[in-house]
Amino acid sequence: MDTEDLVEMVTSNPLCKGVTFSGGEPFAQAEGFAELAVALKEKGYDVASYSGYTFEQLLNGTPAQKKLLSLLDILIDGPFIQAEKSLEIAFRGSKNQRILDVPKSLAAKQAVWTEAQRWLGEY
Repeated sequence: MDTEDLVEMVTSNPLCKGVTFSGGEPFAQAEGFAELAVALKEKGYDVASYSGYTFEQLLNGTPAQKKLLSLLDILIDGPFIQAEKSLEIAFRGSKNQRILDVPKSLAAKQAVWTEAQRWLGEY
């Protein structure tokens, strides 16, 4: 599927307010995901991504990785670590992973946890 088809798939669902990139490693395919993120942001969608990389690693990543990072609203970062596995934390598999507010993190040049209740499992 091309970007146009993927955006059509998202926009055809009236319940969809955002898109989360996951599976494999989105930042290993940063150029393609950045293109999709631009198209989704133009349509007003929130964009989040999981990554085995940390925010700090991505800040020093390739130009394509930095571009994708700059387009995100939320980043769930860090590798899954079996020894830190928890079923009690929202949207994360292990306690080392963080749910970051990317615009605030980029502005501060350091990781800033999100305060958005929907990402914290609080409604």
